[in-house]
Amino acid sequence: MRTFKDNRDREWPVSVTVSTIKRVRDLAKVDLLDDAAGKGKDAAESSVFARLASDAVLLADVLWAVVQPRALELNVAQADFEDALAGDAIDAATTALLEELTDFYPPQRRRALKLVLGKIKAAEVGMMAAVEKQVSELEVDLTADFQAALKRIGARSGSTPESSG
Repeated sequence: MRTFKDNRDREWPVSVTVSTIKRVRDLAKVDLLDDAAGKGKDAAESSVFARLASDAVLLADVLWAVVQPRALELNVAQADFEDALAGDAIDAATTALLEELTDFYPPQRRRALKLVLGKIKAAEVGMMAAVEKQVSELEVDLTADFQAALKRIGARSGSTPESSG
């Protein structure tokens, strides 16, 4: 069983069992077993793994269903639980849930799901690297534009008008 901490420093157990899967179906209307490995060439993008990794609201709904028994013990309301999910807590919760879901399956299927999970993580890393590159290039362009604007301003204010004659 894995755990994650929310932003209020509460530790939440994440365990995927048949009971958990039924509770998620009932409360979150998500079937964790439906197309878990995806189908066809776009398997990583279509899987429940990818949807959970890319949709924080869906993830929060599913996590609530997963941790609900513990939340009831602690007298934590769903809104309070969700308000404590952001940033690092979402990352830790996503990892815990997806790894537990992977471990739910028998060994042969588990290996395939670990490959899907690896592809999703690799795609995330690649996407973030591309975004960071674009932002750093944008900053260079903005800096160059700013410097050019300063030169134009300096040229205007520092020069004397030419004579008309």
